[in-house]
Amino acid sequence: DDMTSEVWLIAEFTIKEGKLDAFKDIANKFITTVQENEPGALTYQLYFDHKQAKCLAVEQYRDSKAVLTHFKNAGALGLKLLGTAQLTRRELVGNVSNELKIAAIPFGVTFFKPWGGFVREQEVSRAC
Repeated sequence: DDMTSEVWLIAEFTIKEGKLDAFKDIANKFITTVQENEPGALTYQLYFDHKQAKCLAVEQYRDSKAVLTHFKNAGALGLKLLGTAQLTRRELVGNVSNELKIAAIPFGVTFFKPWGGFVREQEVSRAC
């Protein structure tokens, strides 16, 4: 696969007061749903700040089409998630197709195009 077709989605959620457990429950369902139904989702990781007040979703997709698939699948679970947190940051990183740009603009997404750098192939270390 052409590395330049990959797209990263970064979303920051600010969790509403008293909604952390509900957020985590819905987020776990999201992780399972994406893993089982979206082969174009290559990486799907959630990170919390030290206060567990904010969650950063870092998602890597094979290409723009895979992100569009994710948008279509997110529907009901996405609305439930937004009942527990406010979406305070959303970014698409990579060579984003025009179709994806049009789909993402209503969500206030910021787009970042590649400029420079490298990706180092890594040996995956496995605990024995």
